[in-house]
Amino acid sequence: MLLKVDYIEQDAIVSVNAYATQSNPPWGLSRISNGRADSDKYVYDESAGQGTCTYVIDTGIDDTHVVGPRTFPRHGEDEQTSIWHDLLTHGTGRISKVEPCKLHLSSRTSGMTSTAMKTQLFGIKVLADDGFGQWSSIIAGMDHVAKDAQYRSCPAGVLVNLSIGGPFSQAVNNAAADLVNRGFFVAVAAGNDNADASEYSPASEASVCTVGGTASDDTRYTMSNWGRMVDVMAPAVDVVSLWPGGRTRFTERR
Repeated sequence: MLLKVDYIEQDAIVSVNAYATQSNPPWGLSRISNGRADSDKYVYDESAGQGTCTYVIDTGIDDTHVVGPRTFPRHGEDEQTSIWHDLLTHGTGRISKVEPCKLHLSSRTSGMTSTAMKTQLFGIKVLADDGFGQWSSIIAGMDHVAKDAQYRSCPAGVLVNLSIGGPFSQAVNNAAADLVNRGFFVAVAAGNDNADASEYSPASEASVCTVGGTASDDTRYTMSNWGRMVDVMAPAVDVVSLWPGGRTRFTERR
């Protein structure tokens, strides 16, 4: 009997993925790498995001922090004196986290464990230092990411973090969907208004990964948005986060 050959492909060597385990990590890290809430271990991929590019569209990044300098800003809110730097602290806090929808990769630095420590960070400042901005600036920031990523070396993929949002906007959702269509992984915040995420953008865009918030007992963070548009829940209370000036602090305390 003759065998049908569909195609010929060169053989290759494969191996197991390398994982590391940290004992007694902050609760948020152990929770996103385990199925049990009471786990005291944090298991992570030792590749730590190497080969990826992460764009943080926010209030900017403190590129003098211990995890920096790894930021390459190209688009910013220029009405403030701090054109690229993060004075509000929100954007800097985002770089210490990779939402659980994303590939969860991690390593340690200066006694603090963060996710994707080998990713290339690009801070896109679209909000002023008071934390406010316009949809037009955010859309321009997403458009910049689409163009800029073409000239970066990101063999393992491009990730976009949008932990900002506002009322429903079809234009904003379309801009976020365009990034997804380009093959980028886009993680966005569900919002903190204790409301249906379908009423907010870009959280209501179906193609992005919309992340809601939980407390350490696995209950929903009381102010986290909810609903069918939320894809995954992640630690949001008592989470150690980076702070400008080389410092750390906790997020919302319960």
